[in-house]
Amino acid sequence: MLAKGYFCSPLPNFEIITPGFDSNLSHLYDLTVSVSDNEIAYTLYNRKESEFLMLKSQSIFTHEDFKQLVNYDLNGTYNDVRILVVNPNTTFFPSVLFDKSLIRESFGFNHPYNNVEEQLHFDSLKKHGAENIFKISNLLRELMGSYFPKYRLMHYSSPLIEGFAQANEENEKFGVFVHEGFMHIIYIHGHRLQFVNSFEFETHEDLLYYVLACCEQLGLSPKSQPISLFGDCARFGELMELLRKYFIHVETGQRPDTFNLAPVFDELPPHLYFHLFSAPLCE
Repeated sequence: MLAKGYFCSPLPNFEIITPGFDSNLSHLYDLTVSVSDNEIAYTLYNRKESEFLMLKSQSIFTHEDFKQLVNYDLNGTYNDVRILVVNPNTTFFPSVLFDKSLIRESFGFNHPYNNVEEQLHFDSLKKHGAENIFKISNLLRELMGSYFPKYRLMHYSSPLIEGFAQANEENEKFGVFVHEGFMHIIYIHGHRLQFVNSFEFETHEDLLYYVLACCEQLGLSPKSQPISLFGDCARFGELMELLRKYFIHVETGQRPDTFNLAPVFDELPPHLYFHLFSAPLCE
């Protein structure tokens, strides 16, 4: 488990189902499952209609909680299955410098890694010329394999990058993606990834420090650089107020507009679960 920051707390459990959802047609839908230390969330997506049909979030505290949810909710057959691992442990490498045989050394330079209990994987972000190395526990991998005979394993930051790069027509974008106890900061220029990093935090002062430090490193001014804030956290409003004391342009992040969403999704704040709504962009 991650050390829990008191600034963010888990969201309540919720479920959104569209009128067009049919449980008997699960074999036509793409399933994307997001798994963190304390939550599992998933979407069902109709690729033919470019339409999201369902989103559900459920708090989990043990592996038994995980098993119960998967057994009860996700025991169907799906057209495609993606598993998104949500944690701060990622290392990005330029593709031209990446050597798969040195993946342990590359990842271990930035993050602790237990080769007995954990496995390393990587996503290729071809549009951005980058490789995203991440880890997953053997236990979680075994659980996934027992329920889904075939699936694509990804780190949640990969669809964040793909979705944020395509989110709008702006040439330059600075995004802050907040979870409980950690965040990713992403900077896009010319629709290409220029910077990405993750930080663990406990207080709002910690979080603000990292955002300001990244801006300074990139040569961006708080007086002119717009910030898009995304957050799977309950105290999102307080975070917006804090950043607006230091940055002139702070906006709420928006879901990708590439896909169709039924009106029932309007009840979900647009800054939530950007990685799930961006997953179809990772083909």
